[in-house]
Amino acid sequence: MEEKNNILIVGGYGNVGKHISNILAERFPGKIIVSGRSLDKAKKFVESSKESMIPTEFDINSPDQYVKVLKNVKVVISAIEVPENTSFVRACLSRGIHYTEIATSFETMNRLLPLNQLAKSNHVSLIPGTGLMPGLSNLMGFYLANQLNYVMDVNIYVMLGLGDEHGTDAIRWMLESSDKSFKVIENNKPKWVKALQESRRTRILSEKRQRQFFRFGFADQFILLLTTDTSGASSWVGFDSRFFNSLISIGGKIGLIKWLKLIPPQKIKKWLSYSNLGSDNYMFQCEVLGYDGSHPKTLIGLVSGQNEAKTTGIIGAFTVMQLFEGNVPLGVNHLEYCLQAESLFSFLQNYDVNFQFNEIPCTT
Repeated sequence: MEEKNNILIVGGYGNVGKHISNILAERFPGKIIVSGRSLDKAKKFVESSKESMIPTEFDINSPDQYVKVLKNVKVVISAIEVPENTSFVRACLSRGIHYTEIATSFETMNRLLPLNQLAKSNHVSLIPGTGLMPGLSNLMGFYLANQLNYVMDVNIYVMLGLGDEHGTDAIRWMLESSDKSFKVIENNKPKWVKALQESRRTRILSEKRQRQFFRFGFADQFILLLTTDTSGASSWVGFDSRFFNSLISIGGKIGLIKWLKLIPPQKIKKWLSYSNLGSDNYMFQCEVLGYDGSHPKTLIGLVSGQNEAKTTGIIGAFTVMQLFEGNVPLGVNHLEYCLQAESLFSFLQNYDVNFQFNEIPCTT
């Protein structure tokens, strides 16, 4: 009987994957398999790292490679743009291998929910999405909501740094989502909205001035409707450059937003690398309105740091550690049900991720 003690990272040398690989290699030396379609890139990454890792060529769309790459593997995390089909995930579960992936869209995460019985029957766990936003953002909403007796509304405000090292896949998803319509819930009523066409302002706990944020279709708002009893949830995006925020606002009013998705993501990435519009800072603030007994209040949680991809990788690595140690319920479960929020907060603080909390008594 084969001994399963390795961890496979699909896309392990990429923008997010490289951080997952390095962190896990410190904890599990010699057990980390760094895979991707380019063996040369995998080897160069492993050679450049001070940690002991195994470089492997692997294409997730090639089923004939599954048997070899999954040998002796206990946990798999995918840090690439995953295919719509679930053949690789099914191959993992059928072999008794725990699985998770860096979260993207709600639709992508939903494709894994029907695999619950397969996971349970093979005594393994599947987390359909981990990372920073979504991931930690909906975990924060869940954490705050559980401190209230009744939750009326959850709003998550995400600020992205234009000077950060954004991956091509992340840019592509943002561009494709910039003109999409989607359904939100407000006061227990469905409402159709369009990305970047509605804005609101809020003050981030660490700042004195309010910032402008635009409605966007992040997965965290939809997940929170499933994992909490809130009467509504919405996600909003903004950028560290107030000038760029103004351009988004003007573009929405005159109909330019729909043309954003026609721009190749590689060009956007190149342009951002040469521009001086912003920094590599990110933050998100979760605001939960509800009742603590008979008293209405808003609970606020702010997360901030530098290098969004690195923090996403740190959270991904922590998730893999929990799967490896068997600390996660069997079957398919969202991140909120799998990780202890305060343990993750503490882990992230070791990597200079900052947390601030506040509560505001209010009238409704």
